Amino acid sequence: MADAIFKAASPAVAPAVAKGLAMTPPTPPLTPPLPPPQTPQQHAPNAPLGSPAGPLALSPEAAAVQLWQRLHAEHWPIPRTALPADAALVGGAVRDGLLDRLAERPDLDLVVGEDAIGLCRRLAQDHGGCAVVLDPQRDIARLVVRGWSLD
Repeated sequence: MADAIFKAASPAVAPAVAKGLAMTPPTPPLTPPLPPPQTPQQHAPNAPLGSPAGPLALSPEAAAVQLWQRLHAEHWPIPRTALPADAALVGGAVRDGLLDRLAERPDLDLVVGEDAIGLCRRLAQDHGGCAVVLDPQRDIARLVVRGWSLD
């Protein structure tokens, strides 16, 4: 079963939120940028998505677009629009998406700016799930809904 965590970011954690994947996917470019020519010695076979080496290297923007396509957010039990604007996807789902090895129900770890437990309880009520408080002092909760677990 997939695991994920709703965490409220304290001021000390706020910079980490900025490093997560924004919940609003970027608009894909009409035509992908062409990578610079590279010699065979520069090519790294099976380089991960966004890797600087290889003829198929992607810009960070193109990597984010491809990552959102791989994440299949339309199949998540909670629509992205139900999450606050400051929510960021972090952790294993981002890593596994970049490496193209996502499970059918990926581990969804989310960081939000404040009141993660309250958000989790509201989402559970609105979407027929169950909120589980994991750590009240650090504002960490788990949402279990339709066979998914989101932290």
